[in-house]
Amino acid sequence: MYNNVTEIGDFAFAYCWSLKNLRLSDNLTLIGKEALAHNLTLASIYLPKNVIDIGENALLGAQSSPGYYEYYFVDGIYCVAGSYSHDYVLSLGLNPMATADLRFDLDTGVYATSVFALGTNFNARSITSGLTFDAVADLVINDNYYDFWVYELGAKLNGTDYPLSDGADIYIPAGSFPDLLKAYRLENGQLVSLNADIVSPFSDGKKYIRFSSDSLGTFVIAEYYNYLKGDINADGKVRIDDARLALRSAVGLQTLHPAQISAADFINVSGKIELPEVRKILRVAVGLEKFD
Repeated sequence: MYNNVTEIGDFAFAYCWSLKNLRLSDNLTLIGKEALAHNLTLASIYLPKNVIDIGENALLGAQSSPGYYEYYFVDGIYCVAGSYSHDYVLSLGLNPMATADLRFDLDTGVYATSVFALGTNFNARSITSGLTFDAVADLVINDNYYDFWVYELGAKLNGTDYPLSDGADIYIPAGSFPDLLKAYRLENGQLVSLNADIVSPFSDGKKYIRFSSDSLGTFVIAEYYNYLKGDINADGKVRIDDARLALRSAVGLQTLHPAQISAADFINVSGKIELPEVRKILRVAVGLEKFD
């Protein structure tokens, strides 16, 4: 749901049996009467922190016998602990899954969890040009960098920039080559490396690079590959795993990053990995040969 949605009217999503997982707008404040009622297929729903009014029977389940109603997504109601939504779900005799205040930006696909003040909007912008982008481009000039993305993350309260009262955990989509990613924060014209890991925490099943920050700002996600001949997985050594990746690429079973192909395309230099290169990597991995 788009973040500019602030109200859901009466019966708006009632009997929508195609709904399975529903994440409501972070800026939502009102959910109308039976707005989400009678949804047999709804497995999980996230009720945002800013909701201050929920109408009668808004979450009512389908009628399974005369006079009896059931909440079909009992195990999948997610709310920010201590919020109005959380207290409302508790009042129904249900057990909501208390979460951190999780915010989402639809345009960039970026998530952030933090202690956001009530009414605070989370915003994310992908920077692809301009002075900030050019400054980052100058910083990441290195033969081992192959691509990078710049994100500007912020929070606003009543249209004014709002600092975080606590740290934030940030989740940025990891793309096709998550194992090559590193995260940085842009501070005073320098890139500061961040501890990051690759996770898949959400119902979309996608991989994200996750890191923590004590405030929002400008962040850089860069594909980094430290070149070593034959070392396709970039762990610093040539092993059987590298030979396996080379073989899968050579026979068309796996798509590798261009930098990984460069690490293995050293015999015919054809822009792809071929069987003679697979054989060489394997023999080096088991100690039968060495690279020149």
